[in-house]
Amino acid sequence: MSLGAQIRKMSPGSFQIAARPFTAGDFGALGAVNLFTITGPIVVEGFFGIVTVVMAGATTIALNLTGTLGAVAAPVAVATASVDADEVGTIYTLAGGVAAALTVQQTAARGVGVYSITNRQAWIPGVLNMVIGGAVNTGQVDWFLQYRPCTPQARAVPA
Repeated sequence: MSLGAQIRKMSPGSFQIAARPFTAGDFGALGAVNLFTITGPIVVEGFFGIVTVVMAGATTIALNLTGTLGAVAAPVAVATASVDADEVGTIYTLAGGVAAALTVQQTAARGVGVYSITNRQAWIPGVLNMVIGGAVNTGQVDWFLQYRPCTPQARAVPA
Protein backbone atom coordinates (compact mmCIF):
# COMPACT_ATOMS: atom_id res chain seq x y z
CA MET A 1 0.00 0.00 0.00
CA SER A 2 1.36 3.43 -0.93
CA LEU A 3 2.17 6.07 1.68
CA GLY A 4 -0.67 8.25 0.35
CA ALA A 5 -3.13 5.36 0.74
CA GLN A 6 -1.92 4.75 4.30
CA ILE A 7 -2.42 8.41 5.18
CA ARG A 8 -5.91 8.45 3.67
CA LYS A 9 -6.84 5.40 5.80
CA MET A 10 -6.04 7.30 8.98
CA SER A 11 -8.85 9.25 10.58
CA PRO A 12 -8.32 12.95 9.80
CA GLY A 13 -9.46 13.81 13.31
CA SER A 14 -7.07 11.50 15.14
CA PHE A 15 -4.85 13.27 17.66
CA GLN A 16 -2.17 11.80 19.83
CA ILE A 17 -0.97 13.32 23.10
CA ALA A 18 2.33 12.64 24.83
CA ALA A 19 3.27 13.95 28.29
CA ARG A 20 6.70 14.27 29.91
CA PRO A 21 7.44 15.83 33.32
CA PHE A 22 10.79 17.62 33.62
CA THR A 23 12.29 18.03 37.07
CA ALA A 24 15.42 19.85 38.20
CA GLY A 25 16.90 16.44 39.00
CA ASP A 26 17.04 15.72 35.25
CA PHE A 27 20.03 18.09 35.09
CA GLY A 28 23.27 17.82 37.00
CA ALA A 29 24.28 21.30 35.84
CA LEU A 30 23.82 23.25 32.63
CA GLY A 31 22.78 21.24 29.65
CA ALA A 32 19.94 19.63 27.80
CA VAL A 33 17.40 16.99 28.67
CA ASN A 34 15.50 14.92 26.13
CA LEU A 35 11.74 15.41 26.31
CA PHE A 36 10.25 13.39 23.46
CA THR A 37 11.42 10.84 20.91
CA ILE A 38 9.71 11.22 17.53
CA THR A 39 9.59 7.93 15.59
CA GLY A 40 8.00 9.19 12.38
CA PRO A 41 6.90 12.44 10.75
CA ILE A 42 4.28 14.35 12.76
CA VAL A 43 2.41 17.64 12.55
CA VAL A 44 2.41 19.49 15.87
CA GLU A 45 -1.07 20.74 16.74
CA GLY A 46 -0.19 22.03 20.19
CA PHE A 47 2.71 22.06 22.63
CA PHE A 48 2.78 23.50 26.13
CA GLY A 49 4.41 23.18 29.51
CA ILE A 50 2.91 23.91 32.92
CA VAL A 51 5.13 24.90 35.85
CA THR A 52 4.18 22.62 38.76
CA VAL A 53 7.13 23.48 41.05
CA VAL A 54 8.64 27.01 41.05
CA MET A 55 11.63 27.28 38.72
CA ALA A 56 14.71 28.46 40.60
CA GLY A 57 18.06 29.07 38.97
CA ALA A 58 16.88 28.50 35.40
CA THR A 59 17.44 31.63 33.36
CA THR A 60 16.14 30.57 29.94
CA ILE A 61 14.49 27.65 28.14
CA ALA A 62 15.07 26.69 24.51
CA LEU A 63 13.80 23.69 22.54
CA ASN A 64 15.72 21.85 19.81
CA LEU A 65 14.83 18.94 17.55
CA THR A 66 17.75 16.73 16.56
CA GLY A 67 16.65 14.68 13.58
CA THR A 68 17.84 11.14 13.03
CA LEU A 69 18.32 11.92 9.33
CA GLY A 70 20.77 14.81 9.64
CA ALA A 71 21.71 14.73 13.33
CA VAL A 72 21.74 18.54 13.45
CA ALA A 73 19.95 20.32 16.30
CA ALA A 74 17.33 22.60 14.76
CA PRO A 75 15.73 25.25 16.97
CA VAL A 76 12.03 24.71 17.59
CA ALA A 77 11.91 27.57 20.11
CA VAL A 78 14.79 29.92 20.92
CA ALA A 79 15.72 30.98 24.45
CA THR A 80 13.00 32.79 26.36
CA ALA A 81 13.37 35.72 28.66
CA SER A 82 14.15 34.75 32.24
CA VAL A 83 12.11 31.90 33.66
CA ASP A 84 13.79 32.10 37.08
CA ALA A 85 11.12 32.16 39.79
CA ASP A 86 8.26 31.43 37.38
CA GLU A 87 5.36 30.51 39.61
CA VAL A 88 3.27 27.38 39.71
CA GLY A 89 0.63 27.62 36.99
CA THR A 90 2.81 29.52 34.52
CA ILE A 91 2.29 28.12 31.03
CA TYR A 92 4.89 27.96 28.25
CA THR A 93 3.61 27.59 24.68
CA LEU A 94 5.05 27.71 21.18
CA ALA A 95 4.56 31.12 19.61
CA GLY A 96 3.85 29.66 16.19
CA GLY A 97 6.80 30.13 13.89
CA VAL A 98 9.79 27.84 13.93
CA ALA A 99 12.60 29.22 16.12
CA ALA A 100 10.37 31.82 17.80
CA ALA A 101 10.70 32.31 21.55
CA LEU A 102 8.42 30.33 23.84
CA THR A 103 5.45 32.36 25.01
CA VAL A 104 5.44 32.69 28.80
CA GLN A 105 1.90 33.16 30.06
CA GLN A 106 1.89 34.62 33.54
CA THR A 107 -1.55 35.92 34.33
CA ALA A 108 -3.42 36.77 37.49
CA ALA A 109 -5.48 33.63 36.84
CA ARG A 110 -2.60 31.15 36.82
CA GLY A 111 -3.24 27.98 34.90
CA VAL A 112 -5.20 29.68 32.12
CA GLY A 113 -3.42 30.21 28.85
CA VAL A 114 -3.81 30.29 25.10
CA TYR A 115 -3.18 26.82 23.71
CA SER A 116 -2.70 27.08 19.98
CA ILE A 117 -0.11 27.21 17.27
CA THR A 118 -0.93 29.60 14.47
CA ASN A 119 1.61 28.00 12.12
CA ARG A 120 1.67 24.27 12.68
CA GLN A 121 5.11 22.70 12.69
CA ALA A 122 6.14 19.50 10.93
CA TRP A 123 8.70 17.45 12.84
CA ILE A 124 10.80 14.64 11.43
CA PRO A 125 11.96 11.58 13.37
CA GLY A 126 14.41 12.55 16.08
CA VAL A 127 14.61 13.80 19.65
CA LEU A 128 13.10 16.99 21.06
CA ASN A 129 15.25 18.35 23.86
CA MET A 130 15.06 21.26 26.24
CA VAL A 131 18.13 23.40 26.87
CA ILE A 132 18.24 25.35 30.11
CA GLY A 133 20.42 28.37 30.75
CA GLY A 134 21.56 28.82 34.35
CA ALA A 135 22.03 26.32 37.15
CA VAL A 136 18.65 24.75 37.89
CA ASN A 137 18.17 24.37 41.63
CA THR A 138 14.49 23.48 41.80
CA GLY A 139 11.54 23.34 39.47
CA GLN A 140 9.25 21.13 37.48
CA VAL A 141 7.52 21.66 34.16
CA ASP A 142 5.04 19.11 32.83
CA TRP A 143 5.26 19.17 29.01
CA PHE A 144 2.43 18.12 26.71
CA LEU A 145 2.65 17.51 22.97
CA GLN A 146 -0.49 17.19 20.86
CA TYR A 147 0.19 15.98 17.34
CA ARG A 148 -1.13 14.21 14.28
CA PRO A 149 0.94 11.33 12.96
CA CYS A 150 1.68 11.57 9.24
CA THR A 151 2.12 7.80 8.86
CA PRO A 152 0.50 4.95 10.76
CA GLN A 153 3.83 4.20 12.50
CA ALA A 154 4.63 7.79 13.54
CA ARG A 155 4.65 8.43 17.30
CA ALA A 156 5.99 10.84 19.89
CA VAL A 157 6.86 9.22 23.20
CA PRO A 158 8.46 10.57 26.38
CA ALA A 159 12.24 10.24 26.18
